[in-house]
Amino acid sequence: MARAYFHCSTCNDSVAIYGHNRREADRLAAWHESQGHICADCEQKAFAIKNAEAAQANAAAGLPPLSGTDKQVQWAESIRAETIKAIADARNGRLSPLEQARLWGDLDTDDPGLDAALVALQGQTRASWWIDRRDRRASDLLAEVAASPAPAPQANPDQAALAAAAQAEATVRPTAEQTAAVAEIRVIGDKIEIHFPEKREDFRQLVRFELGYAWNGTAWARPITARSGPLADRVAELGARLLAAGYPIRLQDPEHRRRAIEADYQPERKRWITGYTSGAHQGWLCIQWPRDEDLYSPAKRLPGARYDKPAIAVPASSYDAIEDFAEAHGFAISDTARGYLDAARAAHDAALMVQPARIKGREPCGPGSMPEATGEIDQALMDD
Repeated sequence: MARAYFHCSTCNDSVAIYGHNRREADRLAAWHESQGHICADCEQKAFAIKNAEAAQANAAAGLPPLSGTDKQVQWAESIRAETIKAIADARNGRLSPLEQARLWGDLDTDDPGLDAALVALQGQTRASWWIDRRDRRASDLLAEVAASPAPAPQANPDQAALAAAAQAEATVRPTAEQTAAVAEIRVIGDKIEIHFPEKREDFRQLVRFELGYAWNGTAWARPITARSGPLADRVAELGARLLAAGYPIRLQDPEHRRRAIEADYQPERKRWITGYTSGAHQGWLCIQWPRDEDLYSPAKRLPGARYDKPAIAVPASSYDAIEDFAEAHGFAISDTARGYLDAARAAHDAALMVQPARIKGREPCGPGSMPEATGEIDQALMDD
C-alpha cells in the first residue's frame, strides 16, 4: 500500500489517502483535491448539523425515537427523514420522471394500501434497519414493511452522534489487513448483501465460488434458505471468512459483529439430499454436492440411481441405501426428502406380506413328471 495526501477544502489540513502503489495514491489524492473534499473532522461537523436538523424535523412530525447506539441513531435520523420526504414528493407529483423511476420504480403511487405501509415504515425504530437500507428505493422499503409488521418501539435513546463515528464503531479490521477498503455486510430480510468498493479478483473468488454470492449490479448478494442454515450463522461465517482473508468488515448489528469476530457459527452444510417436487423425477431424491468434490461414483451406485445434471436422482424406494449413503458421506437430508423417505418406508411396511401359494392348473413338467415307459401301445392310439 502507498500513501499520499490532499488538503481539506474547509480547514486546509492534510488528509492521507491510500492506493495499491504510489501512482494510484497520487492520482487519488489529486482527484480528492480537485473535488474540494474535506477531512473527517469537517465531515463530522457537517453531518452533525444535518443529522441534528433531521432529528428535530422527525420529532416535530411525531415520528417515534430510534433505538441503537448514539452514533447509529443520529445518522439514521437523516436517512429516515430523506426517505419519508421522497415518498411524500413521489405521491404528490413533485419528482421528475427520472427521480420518480429511481426512487419509486413501477409501484402505483395511488395504491390505497400505501397509507398502511407508510405507517408501518414510520414505525421502524431500529437505527441499524435504516442504515442497512439506506441505498434502497423508497418503494422497496414500503413493500418490505407491508409484508411484515413493524417491530415494537424501543426505549428512548440519546441522540448525539455522527454518521462517520457510527460507521467506525461498526467496522472491524484484521491485523493482516489486505486493503483499507471495507466490506459492508447488510441483512435485508432473508438476504445478505456485501457492499465492497474495490474490484479485486481474490475477493471475487472468495465470495462467489467459496461462499456462493452473486453480483446483482450493486452488491454481492445471496438469499438465505432453509438449506443454508440459520441466517445469523451465515452472516457470522461470511464476516469471519472475510476477516481471515484480510478484509475489513462493517456490521451494524452488535451480535452479528461479535459472532464474526469470534467465528461463532455452525459451518454451512454443502452436501444435500433434497426432494424433487415436480418434473420427471417428482417424489424422488436429489443428491447434490459442491463442484470441487467428486461423489459421483458412490451416488450413482445407489439402487435405481440416474444422472440428472448436475445431480443424481434416486427413487425413494431405496430409502435404506440412501440413508446409509448420507451417513457415510456427511449429507444433510432436507425436510421434503425426509418426508419422501418416511413415506416410502411406511408404504413398504404397510404392504401385506404372504408366503406365495403353489400355482394350480398346470401339468407337471419337471424331471420325473413323465409316465414310466412300458413298451405297450396306448389304447387311444391304436387303429380300430
